[in-house]
Amino acid sequence: MQITDKLMKPLTEVKYLNADNVSRYRCIMRIFFDNYEKLHYWLYQEDVFEALKRDPHFEDYRMEQCQQDLAMLTEWKNLNTIQDTRKVASIEEFY
Repeated sequence: MQITDKLMKPLTEVKYLNADNVSRYRCIMRIFFDNYEKLHYWLYQEDVFEALKRDPHFEDYRMEQCQQDLAMLTEWKNLNTIQDTRKVASIEEFY
């Protein structure tokens, strides 16, 4: 096998495994994976936050931390975001 540039390129998708908050990131990814197995493909940040808060290890966890963690996982391409249209009341809010 020949080593190419593609093989040498860092895998940003697994960057969270080497990050400072790896334990939180693993739990978040597990929540998404467990829901995916149940054919529940979309989660709101509130769903993730509530799932984490049920565990005693996350009793001091705040919504701001959850938002930051989800943003990092999205930046590393572990998660994708979609526009939330559930609370749209006007066309202006949609765009």
